[in-house]
Amino acid sequence: MSRIALPEPRDPAPLRTTATSHGWVQTPPFAWGAEEETLTRVERLPDGVATLTIRERGGTLVADADRPLDEAGLAAARGRVVRMLQLETDLGGFHEALAFDPGLAADVARVGGGRLLAGSSLWEDVVKTVCATNVSWRQAVAVITRIAAWDPDGAFPGPEAVADRGETAIREEARAGYRAAYLARAALIGREGRLDDLDAAAAELPARELLAELRAIPGVGPTSATLLAFMRGRFDTGVPIDSALRATAIARWGDGADLDDAAIRALLAPAAPWGGLALYWATMLRWREGVTGPA
Repeated sequence: MSRIALPEPRDPAPLRTTATSHGWVQTPPFAWGAEEETLTRVERLPDGVATLTIRERGGTLVADADRPLDEAGLAAARGRVVRMLQLETDLGGFHEALAFDPGLAADVARVGGGRLLAGSSLWEDVVKTVCATNVSWRQAVAVITRIAAWDPDGAFPGPEAVADRGETAIREEARAGYRAAYLARAALIGREGRLDDLDAAAAELPARELLAELRAIPGVGPTSATLLAFMRGRFDTGVPIDSALRATAIARWGDGADLDDAAIRALLAPAAPWGGLALYWATMLRWREGVTGPA
């Protein structure tokens, strides 16, 4: 076993809150142990495959691999845990921005909301986002699970493996429907290293440029691009609005009236640049209450 040294989170939050902040926790290779409050997943590291386990001890995050890792493996495992839990994301100002809705501010503070769970790579987030477009969440999880099963060791299959499978297999074996063409093209882009390059640059790119780069990925539309940016800790990229997020805005701020996208963004303007994250957490809190499903 190897202990993976993690940085102190810039915005501490309970592991359970971050782990369950997104529907990704219901998709492989993530596994959440609710009783033990542990997050596990298999990762393919430079020195081989390892199962990573993340837990909280005395308010401190602890991560372990199930076998000894060499220096390269430790560095890769650390980077992936940091990305998945957004440990280096700066949320300074977010909680103050929720003052426009004191009830929401209190609820977010109570659960420690803020940071979001993400995949260990942009490629993983793209695949799961495309699979979840224009489909029920249950169907999305089924498609993602079938794609994840293509890795023989239980890690999330890389773009090379999916590209080798090809569009026909993505459509027929994974049953991804019309999304198969997008995923096949994204896999080719990923195999060239372009998704990794974008992921590495995401923290420094201007918001508009980052969104443009994400939208250039096959199958990624405006809302998906913003949510992908959120999963990279870029909450300054606007207010994503899909059916679940719109329903939350109407239920919380609509006073019984329908709201179009412009009206929703106007309502959230006092929270800028955190309006999108405010809407996201309002939706996640409804999900926890059993009112809606994951975004």
